[in-house]
Amino acid sequence: MAGARRPGPLGTDTNSGLIDPGTCARTHHQPPGSICATRPSETEIAHRRALAEQTHQVRLIIWGGAATPGDNSAFEFSARNVASDYRAKTKGNFSFVQQHIKVAKDIVSLINRQPQDSIRSLDIFTHGGPQALYLTTADADSNQILRYVLHNSSLYRSRTRMYFNAAGWTEGSALIGDIDFARFTMNAKIELHGCATAAADSDTDNIAADFSVRLVQAGKRNTVVIGHADKANPNIKGGGEKNSEQDYRHGRRIVFHNGRILRATNQRGLISETELEGLVPGTRP
Repeated sequence: MAGARRPGPLGTDTNSGLIDPGTCARTHHQPPGSICATRPSETEIAHRRALAEQTHQVRLIIWGGAATPGDNSAFEFSARNVASDYRAKTKGNFSFVQQHIKVAKDIVSLINRQPQDSIRSLDIFTHGGPQALYLTTADADSNQILRYVLHNSSLYRSRTRMYFNAAGWTEGSALIGDIDFARFTMNAKIELHGCATAAADSDTDNIAADFSVRLVQAGKRNTVVIGHADKANPNIKGGGEKNSEQDYRHGRRIVFHNGRILRATNQRGLISETELEGLVPGTRP
């Protein structure tokens, strides 16, 4: 019976024992021959699966949480345009998750269900402000004040702010601290498309900056977060857009890393991820 070597999980098996070509089972110590061509071992399969998981990355694009159908529709069409740009202008082994969400806990749950080190980008289309992403379960006919009190289901920076808005007593509300930021890749990008999520050009006390700090605290050193410094709207052409043309990626946007402002820009559309990575201290585009 001729001897054979088989590839191990990290390369060719270096043990010189003889291998049965039919079963790849080692019999006794003899000089190895050609590579065994039978099925890989369970160890090898597990190793290959682990490598596949390391290279597989996901883009999360989520929208919703508004009381009016018109706002939710604008969020959805804008989300579709973001997904189209990613597919057309970025390279990589990505899967896409495009999901309508109703409450803040939906955001947290979707992120935390992903494998560790897998989320390459996260785009969130909701109403917003410096302290929160605002979501409500109220309908379009509800009182505009009460919809963010009795029906408030927003994502807040702090528990104090949550209770101030009565969201602490609503089932769907959540805190940024509930998110497991280990799910993001080392060079992940988060973009918050709601109003004033970056507050102002010089302000770092806002939800976008907070996201950027938490990413770095989780060991994600080359990450950035983008937020709006103005009242965001889907009229990227200035008005009269078809539904399919709606896009929030215009106006004043601020790029954060670890709570610091890297850039303020009026650029329209997708900002190159290579360009964004080049802004992070200690990295090159």
